[in-house]
Amino acid sequence: MEINSPSLVILALENSKKIVKRIINLLPEDVRIRSRILYPKTSYMLENDDILIRWGCTSTTHSQYRDELTINERIAIMSASIKPSARIKMIENGLLCPQISTELPCIARRIKHKRGKDLVFCTSEKDIFNAKRMGLGYFQEYIPKDREYRVHVAHGGVLSVQEKIDIEDSRTLDPINWNHDNGFIFEVIKWSKIPKGICKPAIDACKLFELDFGAVDVIEKDNKFYILEINSAPAVENYTASKYAEYFSWIFEYYLKYNELPGHWNNRKKYIIRREEFKI
Repeated sequence: MEINSPSLVILALENSKKIVKRIINLLPEDVRIRSRILYPKTSYMLENDDILIRWGCTSTTHSQYRDELTINERIAIMSASIKPSARIKMIENGLLCPQISTELPCIARRIKHKRGKDLVFCTSEKDIFNAKRMGLGYFQEYIPKDREYRVHVAHGGVLSVQEKIDIEDSRTLDPINWNHDNGFIFEVIKWSKIPKGICKPAIDACKLFELDFGAVDVIEKDNKFYILEINSAPAVENYTASKYAEYFSWIFEYYLKYNELPGHWNNRKKYIIRREEFKI
């Protein structure tokens, strides 16, 4: 590596270390050797000309760093991560989402939550009272979903679409919380099988919060797609991790060639990002 040459830096929380390392290991060798991970305590090691990718991390950087070299700016991540206000913003901007409501039945969650934890299905006023005592201050309309998806959006296109599948036939035991502990996993959907109409609202959601990339959680009911939230540090592996590696490599190589970050794909006729679109 040349002295003082820029690096591709991923700023992440410690609990995302394995995921970020997985992505870095999938980068092309010439990009991988110029890549590194920083954490909140080591963010001072960021150089002024590095390309910074924030993997869900909102820690501040030193004042000399140029924010225009950041993918997923701090304020964008913060705005999308506060679930009630993010949901209100999406609804006010015409995106289809479950309403914030305590009308029974409803779902109670913590204002900041992840991985399906701290979810309570409320069917009575007593349930709502107990949920509030537990510190669950975020209540939303219950929609008995038919399917659940995660749409990985990047720069105005879609990297990958996954569907939650029930590997342990546990849906009858817990029809509400489709998380890993209850036997559900994400499985990549083939491009030809991606549901029509799911990509555009997911892209619009990321655009609304000015996120360069994000994993948008979506549920389907009666052929309608409802956006739940956007994850800026999703758990990824295998195919989807390789797509993020292609995406990050494209950003870095574009910068090395043009000395600026690539713009978003606007007004795309086809939402899916093909591998050849990452060729510089």
